[in-house]
Amino acid sequence: MKLSDLKTYSFELALVALALLSLTDNIPVEDKTALFATMGAVISASIKANIRKRFPQLLQGEELKPLQLEISADDSGVQNQLDQILQKLSNFPKAPLLLFCLFGGVGGIADAKEPKAIISGPRYAEPGEDIFLDFAQSEGQPDRFHVSIKPDLPGRSQLEVMDGGTRARVKSYPGVWNVRLIVSNDDGWDEYTHTITIPGNPPCPEPPPTPNPIQPLPEPPKPPGPTPTPEPKPVEPNPDPQPVAPEPGRFALAPEVFRIASTAKSSTRIPDCSRLASECRRIAEAKDNYASLNAMATDVVTVLKSLPVGWEELKTRTGAAITGLYSNGLLTNRDDLAALLLELAPAFDAAAKVK
Repeated sequence: MKLSDLKTYSFELALVALALLSLTDNIPVEDKTALFATMGAVISASIKANIRKRFPQLLQGEELKPLQLEISADDSGVQNQLDQILQKLSNFPKAPLLLFCLFGGVGGIADAKEPKAIISGPRYAEPGEDIFLDFAQSEGQPDRFHVSIKPDLPGRSQLEVMDGGTRARVKSYPGVWNVRLIVSNDDGWDEYTHTITIPGNPPCPEPPPTPNPIQPLPEPPKPPGPTPTPEPKPVEPNPDPQPVAPEPGRFALAPEVFRIASTAKSSTRIPDCSRLASECRRIAEAKDNYASLNAMATDVVTVLKSLPVGWEELKTRTGAAITGLYSNGLLTNRDDLAALLLELAPAFDAAAKVK
């Protein structure tokens, strides 16, 4: 570095560190001058920030103004310039404190480091088992933590942040969950995603509503006592006998569905019954194509909503009955819903034949 012109360098309390160079006799004067300029350029930008960050309550609002050092190529005595530096520092009201802050600030420059997000914890667990994740091993001394989990389950508590954001408890609902951690400090930020796998079918986004109790079917009237048997009359064959209600089956809904479908007030009742039977068989046969029980049930609801005016009783009673089966543990997976639909399909077929 050539000092052909007058140079002025602003150090903001860094001049003490430069003064230490004067104690070394084996460095030429021009090299010392170059070192002064280089060190000042590196540390002056951060000294004030480090002092205010580390000891803001001790400065008591005093403004830190830059100290100026003039270095000229014509000056032969570096020691005279250092005397000028020390004289300026001696006039500062808190020189001992700021000397300590200075070296802390220089160390802070060397130690400045962007954070690195690290999540410690299991990646697999059983349903119902609490999972604890630790973020305290994140590098770079981050002082801000933000954690989130995807996908969301509205209405359910999935994530509980603890210990000032350095730990979290994750509820182990079945499915694959991505926990995202973002850490930051004054030097930068970093993020990391931790994947947790829980075996089983993912739950519905919201807890099911409390169902209305299923009304039991009325008992058939008792047969009357014996009566005299009249002489039989010849029975004419019925060319088009009326269909009878199907057997209750596993879920005991088919007779009630047959009765409602047979007496629906829709002007398109017969073709509607045939379509409902076909839709029940279609959804049941495609059960493995649905991602979950909730998706399969949504398709059933869509079919019911498409019915015209006159089917209100079927929509209300069927929806309440299916909700009751779910609440009582009789409808827990896609196979159960498929079995129910295959019981209802013959009931709609029979209702379609009622004139």
